[in-house]
Amino acid sequence: MSYIPLPDSFIHPRSNQPAKGHSGRMAEIKFYHIFKYTYDDKVRWATKKENIYKKFDIVSSLDQYRKMDIKAEKDALDKGTVWIEYQNGDGYPGWIYGEADFIVFDFYTRYIFVSREFLLQKANNKTNGTVYVGNIQGMNEYVPKWKALYKPYRRQGRQDILTKIKTEDILDCYAFEIPIPEQFHYEAYRTNK
Repeated sequence: MSYIPLPDSFIHPRSNQPAKGHSGRMAEIKFYHIFKYTYDDKVRWATKKENIYKKFDIVSSLDQYRKMDIKAEKDALDKGTVWIEYQNGDGYPGWIYGEADFIVFDFYTRYIFVSREFLLQKANNKTNGTVYVGNIQGMNEYVPKWKALYKPYRRQGRQDILTKIKTEDILDCYAFEIPIPEQFHYEAYRTNK
């Protein structure tokens, strides 16, 4: 695999915000450049409307990959958990109900592609009887962030409904993976902050 050029600035193209210091923006920029130079030179960023309303970040020209929502490493490796967003902070459906074909998790040395629909089924099975959305969300018994494994969590002053599942829950159901080139195996490119 050859060297992959990165942009001179790490300014996210949709938000115009710096990516350094923000794990989500850094994960998207890193993935975009790796994917563009190793798999699909016609890959494109989702428009702002696609990102906000349809919940995906990147669109591949290749049928195998299609629409992808990129997730930062965060606690996946260090703590063995990943966050699932059932409802966003404004009270609208979360990314798990979006139109992405794949949720792509950054695992430092590899990207794991999980079918969004399969991940929704898996999360629903793991949280059965504890996480409620829509008209019955009033049944949720919210827990503190540190107790959110398979239980609903809501940030102070927000309308979101989040839960954590174990990293191993997605490792037994992912569709495929692609390696992250060694040039990115450095602390500066981690997306776990």
